Amino acid sequence: MGTNGYALIGRGEDVSSVAGSMVKNLSGHTIKAGGEGRFMRLNYLQPGYPQGNFGFGRGTTGENPLTASNTQGNGIASMLLGWGNGGNYHIDPWSASASQYFGFYVQDDWKVTRKLTLNLGLRYDFDVPRTERYDRLSWFDFGADSPLAGKVPGYSNLKGQFRFTDSSNRSPLDRDMNHFQPRFGFAYALNSKTALRGAYGLQYATSRGTIKGHTGSGYTTDSGPQFSRDGGLPPLRHPLQPLSGRPQHPPGNSQGASTFLGLGIGTEQRDNANPQVQAWNLSLQRELGWQSVLEGNYSATKGTHLYYGGLENQNLLDPQYWSRGRSALNAAVTNRLSRLSTPTIPISVLLRPFPQYDGGVSGNSPSRANSIYHSMQVRFEKRFSKGLSALAHYTWAKSIDDTALTNGNVSWLGGGTNVQNRYDLTQERSLSVHDLTHRATMTFSYQLPFGRGRQFGTQMNQVANLLVGGWEVSGLATISSGFPIAPTLANGQIWDATPRSAPTLSAIPATTGRIHPSRARYLRLLRPNPQYPHPGYLFDGYRRSQKPQPLRETVFPVPRQSV
Repeated sequence: MGTNGYALIGRGEDVSSVAGSMVKNLSGHTIKAGGEGRFMRLNYLQPGYPQGNFGFGRGTTGENPLTASNTQGNGIASMLLGWGNGGNYHIDPWSASASQYFGFYVQDDWKVTRKLTLNLGLRYDFDVPRTERYDRLSWFDFGADSPLAGKVPGYSNLKGQFRFTDSSNRSPLDRDMNHFQPRFGFAYALNSKTALRGAYGLQYATSRGTIKGHTGSGYTTDSGPQFSRDGGLPPLRHPLQPLSGRPQHPPGNSQGASTFLGLGIGTEQRDNANPQVQAWNLSLQRELGWQSVLEGNYSATKGTHLYYGGLENQNLLDPQYWSRGRSALNAAVTNRLSRLSTPTIPISVLLRPFPQYDGGVSGNSPSRANSIYHSMQVRFEKRFSKGLSALAHYTWAKSIDDTALTNGNVSWLGGGTNVQNRYDLTQERSLSVHDLTHRATMTFSYQLPFGRGRQFGTQMNQVANLLVGGWEVSGLATISSGFPIAPTLANGQIWDATPRSAPTLSAIPATTGRIHPSRARYLRLLRPNPQYPHPGYLFDGYRRSQKPQPLRETVFPVPRQSV
């Protein structure tokens, strides 16, 4: 009962920019220089359930509320009793954020000789991270002393503090001012039919410190109504009254550094290093006869400081404690951190880096991922002549990375966000889930030599020309190897690593052919690795997936007639 979630949206956005450029021709040089500034503002509102949303199930009015039944109870009856089983109530106010971007460049296209041309350039840019008109942003300071440090026996050096922006520190993110981006390229004519080209460039991705449509944690809340305080039984007579768990309003910054003590938190972190991408290539092109060109190309890309999806939560148990076993780590002990909400708590919580928070301590995806891509490309092009044009392209490549995702919002692209051991990310380096070792594409178009203006039937009458003239045949074929297979465990036993802990029973491709008739033909199971005999132990290189062997081919011949 209630409104549809997230249906209310308010948005007002504007981007102002100023830009300028100049060009100077000087002897063999063409010098270009310029810059731009962007000023972005966003007013945004999208509360989930601002009027509340309440669920009433049939089970609560059945014969036994603790046993599900499809033939007993009624949701309307549960509603009339005021006995619900869940709900949401969001307070998420209008936000008014602003950010800025500035970039400058200089480039020189230098024709050194008739055969050699150089391209030299440098770009520098930076972002001014977002602020909020009323300073309603927050971040978590991982290195600051906790407000409970020294107040609880055994925790004299407790770290971690919730922070808020104010008039003297208006952004929750640091500026990244080290964005010097050199570029270099050359083209050299070995002879009249052969050219050698190469290039290198460094660039930085767009900052995540740009405008954002929400205020910081502490200024929003999602607190559902409390229908019971004892696992669903008995119900509270007036679930929305103050003494019965009325939804709470966000505290704002009134509690200062003590905000969310005893709870899980999710907010910004000040580290704001932009991802860096380096790209380079070298190609050799040769003009052949028959209006055709053959080109060989080496191309590579290296990503550094990429956003690492899956490392947002930094309140995970260190692997040195995993050997105690799940039963021991889940054992309840006296809660010595009195600000926490319960008198007892699993001992695993007190062993975490920030035990004063009973849950995750999540920030942005840290800039810790890396990737590397190498490829050899061969291209043959037959330019249009005598009715025929054709293009064939083959790529032999390898792509390796630590993670395929920047965050869980893009998991539909493939890959996962959880890691096996956040304290040892070398185990995550493997073939990318998007890796394609081989890919070949061929396309052609041929005008049949019949009809007016063609080789045969130049004097053909109009009726015959409509029937047999003007025909063209074209086709496309694509052949590629498959994507890597990444085995995972649905119920892994590694603490804080499920569901992506590694299986100790893995598989490799065994036969060629299509996988649909029988997976047994496609995978050959291996015996468990004796070095890791128990599924609770780490597996050396979880993401070291194997490549499938069968190729996929798609051909689309398309006849057409032009009149």
